[in-house]
Amino acid sequence: MRPVHVLGASAALAPLVAALAPLGMAPLIVVTALAALAMRICRARNRPWRPLAPIVLFILLATLGLLSALWAIEPLAALRKVMQLSGLLACGVVVLDAAVALGADDRQRVGRWLAYGLVAALAVLTVERFAGFPIRYLQHQTLLDPTALMIPYKRAMSALAMLVWPAALALWRVRRLYAVLIVTATFGVLLVFSSDSAQAGLIIAAVACAAGWAWPRAAAGTLAAVLVAYIALAPMLHAGILDPKTMGLKVVDGELTAPILPRSGYHRLLIWRFTAARIAERPVLGWGLESSRYLPGGRTLMDTAEQAMPLHPHSATMQIWVELGLGGALLLAILVGWILGRIRGAAWPRPDKAAALALFASSAVTASLSYGIWQGWWVATLLLAAACAAAIIVPLRQDPEPTAG
Repeated sequence: MRPVHVLGASAALAPLVAALAPLGMAPLIVVTALAALAMRICRARNRPWRPLAPIVLFILLATLGLLSALWAIEPLAALRKVMQLSGLLACGVVVLDAAVALGADDRQRVGRWLAYGLVAALAVLTVERFAGFPIRYLQHQTLLDPTALMIPYKRAMSALAMLVWPAALALWRVRRLYAVLIVTATFGVLLVFSSDSAQAGLIIAAVACAAGWAWPRAAAGTLAAVLVAYIALAPMLHAGILDPKTMGLKVVDGELTAPILPRSGYHRLLIWRFTAARIAERPVLGWGLESSRYLPGGRTLMDTAEQAMPLHPHSATMQIWVELGLGGALLLAILVGWILGRIRGAAWPRPDKAAALALFASSAVTASLSYGIWQGWWVATLLLAAACAAAIIVPLRQDPEPTAG
């Protein structure tokens, strides 16, 4: 067995696991990392670990999280989370290292298997949706409201909105039409499952892909500048400028309506306003890792029935600021700058840069709107998507010619 077999199997399984049991993404990356590490040891490879920059940043993040337990609201919760997070980040390093070491032929194999897995996942989800959710029914053995049945698939939609881009890149090299079809099919599945954040992520990713194709260096540089500026200014923006009461909201017949934002979007603005207030109280050190759910006033109901802090801020930037303070925000800005700087300066073919920008944009949108950034399945999904991209991208100066499609 070779690393390509491990990574290929993981790439094929990732979309299916994301579709049917997204919490299984964490065990998947652990098993993949253990297998890759065993092969690295057995082959007595002396090459350095790559890429180095994320390894250093991950170590600094884990160290900061560990130190934050000293002043966290719930120190034991911080310690448990830093242990889980450190394990997942270590697994991500091992899988990324194996991915970047693949040869050209092996990269094509991993790309093919990812595409097969994504097609299978889309097919299963389509049957599930239009056949009355038979898989979900088998799990619950009871009839549930159709809207409630859709909720567990939100995680799946977010994962597929990211994994589609490295899969599309692999298919682009075979036939361009296949790449267009798989992105279109993925968007269709996101529509029927009514996942707003995943749909937004895919649409913005498509724009980033087009910009990355037309102006790869300028697109990556602009995105980096915008995101780093937002990370730096987010607490101030949400404390004052992005006021929920001035975002197109109004009262009609005694009911608060949001002609610009859906109710969930309005709730997020309220959450971010509350989070910004807590950041202002401890801007340097933060409240400690995993402290969002314990923040003072977090159970307060805002406006009508919106909770001030429903477990986490639904924003990676705001969660890192409120929990890890200035140091965490700085590490996040460095990580974002490094990734986009790597895309901007790398000698990759044009399609590879476009796909990498699309994957990053989709991940950034979802991380900015949904999920706690430290959730194990979400960290594993981000790392697996990055590993798939690292395995498939061809670091050549020449753009391989696809078959006409």
